[in-house]
Amino acid sequence: DALPIWCQNAEYMGDSLFACDFAVVLTNFTQHSAHNTQHSSTHNMTMRITWTLTFCAAVLLCTVAARVNIGEQAENTLPWLSVKKVEDRYIIVDESDREVILRGANVELERRELNNPRPYDPREYDGKCPPNYRYYEEGPFCEVDYGNENPDVDRLKMNDMAQIRHLGFNVIRLCLTWSELEEQPGVYNKMYLDRVEQVVNWATEQRVYVFLDLHEDLYSRFIVSHEKPIGKVLTPGDGQDGAPEWAVMTNGWPALSFMGIGNLNFAMMKAFSNFWENAKVDVPQGESPGVGLQDHYIGAVAALAKRFYNCSTVIGIEIMNEPQPGTHIEPFHFASKYLYPFYRRVIQAVTGVRDGMPTCPLDNPNQDICAYPDLGVRDTRHSMIFEPNSFRNILDFTPQTSRPFSEFKNLIYAPHTYTHIFTIDQQVFHWPANNSYYPPNFDMAYITGRYEANQMRSALLITEFGCGEDQDSYHLINFLNAQEKARVGSAFWSWKANGNGMWSMFRPAETIEGDLIQPSGPIRSPRNLMLMRIAPRAVAGSLLGYRFNHVTMSGVVVAESNVPVTVGDEQHETIIHVPHSVVSTNIKVTGAAVLDKVVTDPRDQNRLIYVAPTGTGAYQIQIGDESACAELTLEIMRDQHAHMKLLSSLSSESASESVQEKTQELCTALKMFVEAVEQGIEVVTDSTSLVEKLVHLGKGSIDMIRVKNLLIKVFMDHPSAEDILSIIQSISRTCPNQLTVAPQ
Repeated sequence: DALPIWCQNAEYMGDSLFACDFAVVLTNFTQHSAHNTQHSSTHNMTMRITWTLTFCAAVLLCTVAARVNIGEQAENTLPWLSVKKVEDRYIIVDESDREVILRGANVELERRELNNPRPYDPREYDGKCPPNYRYYEEGPFCEVDYGNENPDVDRLKMNDMAQIRHLGFNVIRLCLTWSELEEQPGVYNKMYLDRVEQVVNWATEQRVYVFLDLHEDLYSRFIVSHEKPIGKVLTPGDGQDGAPEWAVMTNGWPALSFMGIGNLNFAMMKAFSNFWENAKVDVPQGESPGVGLQDHYIGAVAALAKRFYNCSTVIGIEIMNEPQPGTHIEPFHFASKYLYPFYRRVIQAVTGVRDGMPTCPLDNPNQDICAYPDLGVRDTRHSMIFEPNSFRNILDFTPQTSRPFSEFKNLIYAPHTYTHIFTIDQQVFHWPANNSYYPPNFDMAYITGRYEANQMRSALLITEFGCGEDQDSYHLINFLNAQEKARVGSAFWSWKANGNGMWSMFRPAETIEGDLIQPSGPIRSPRNLMLMRIAPRAVAGSLLGYRFNHVTMSGVVVAESNVPVTVGDEQHETIIHVPHSVVSTNIKVTGAAVLDKVVTDPRDQNRLIYVAPTGTGAYQIQIGDESACAELTLEIMRDQHAHMKLLSSLSSESASESVQEKTQELCTALKMFVEAVEQGIEVVTDSTSLVEKLVHLGKGSIDMIRVKNLLIKVFMDHPSAEDILSIIQSISRTCPNQLTVAPQ
């Protein structure tokens, strides 16, 4: 405690840790020497002087080393992110109050193998990469050229984080495992934490954010079936990853799965039930805040939070991946009785938030009537990220009562979206994905996700989505389009994988000799071109919509701001990412903003576009083919959150000619509609797809109901009367010569 605060916090600082450890050794040695000689009349003064000088040298060494490291970290630090409420949703913002869209991939540091696991000693990755073997589920994640200004992004050069930046991603979901974090009960594994910190340092260098995911699948890899099948009804099934062996309490239930469904594995269900009930585990308590399973887990989360307390690269901690209800299968009861009270306890322990409750006693910390004891971390800058019941994956909505469960402000709701892959139409009914009755579309998962997030006062982030390579042309492109419509960030599953899986960014590695294989196979194309998208990184004002077309390689971003930004103020300007796969230099900024500059990364030709809003309303950034951008703009117009502002701004002089032509086409179609209804006849239109969509006519006398129905079909799902009137008035202003509709 006598050491400077920089040394006390040196575990967060990386390179200065050795210097501080050395200083601690010197301090302890000299204090011990002084104590042993304090009764010596001969050498007392000499030793006191020696102790003082040596201690001062130790303090100076620690201070200088740590200060240098702090300076280096500050130079490369990423802005802190937090959660903010806007008009219709909760969003992730940076320190300049700009909305941030996070797009990235899942990187796996969890352990699935029972034997022969990947090494996690960070020394094995210091300027090198451990060999990759076929029996690893995922190959080692490496950054051989860490510290090099221009790391090689060739797949065989083993610079994973540089490759992630090269593909245009700005976040990774780092999948961790409780079994490695607390391999021994009550002992939180420093070496594993060092390995996590090593990866976070690599991410900082490449300007990539990280959220730390405590991953589990089917509770634990230590659930191993030794039973024989019972007909076709009960078949042997194993767990995958998650809990350490000492935390697997199955009460003798067999590892048999009903109808082969892993989520209905009896041993896994019982193990989860014991976890939700915080069953006392007969092991040393150690550093755990309590004696129950949840207590040990909460201690592990707190150890993770403590290590990264000062690190802005880390967005937050995802408390648990795809939680299973165990035997508490009634979903509403499970959510309200077990899942969200557990999340609240974790948040209370790590942040110190009390939720208006008294604090539970230390000898009985896990109760519903009091707040979990504050474990002293008090981390309120990072977000706490939480998932719903894993049943959501088959429904695309969560069977729960979504409501606030914590007073903590930085909450992120993180459902997974696997529409027409893990949903009920595929898992039960086996309907064709492109002709399925339910879910009705890819948008549903995001619409319900946004609603659930809003009800829980949380931002929305999709922490898993993906599909097999053979499904990219239908599933992947629809996932990405739906995410853009929902204005939500995401993490693709997954980065790399060994074996014959088709879900990762890279194909399986080729054999070198025996079980030794290459770091990865070649990248999957055109999957990479679908995922490398024009997208906003930071938006000044309100993000109204954005779209990308991977065929025409064109993109549009639309926003609105009432606050002017000085040209050249990079910390407050809107920033758009353009991947190197987009070669067009046709960039147009229209509306209430001006183009500042385009910065090209010399390492890979990725570009950042900086735009300064003038503070007078809506603005638009177009990249690529003008006609394609006009179509994308119309897609954004049809979204509820952007229609009125765009309709009123597209007729301005600053709008491009192509957009004006499309607006004119819209007005002409509406005029044709009114004339047709007046005459009670149908209209034969030209082949323009937009007109065909708009002029879907019926017979009858004119009335505003027909006009309203058309507008509803084009622009909105469930507008109020005020919304309808606003649309009509907007179209009136946009089409003064073609259509006049009285407000009444």
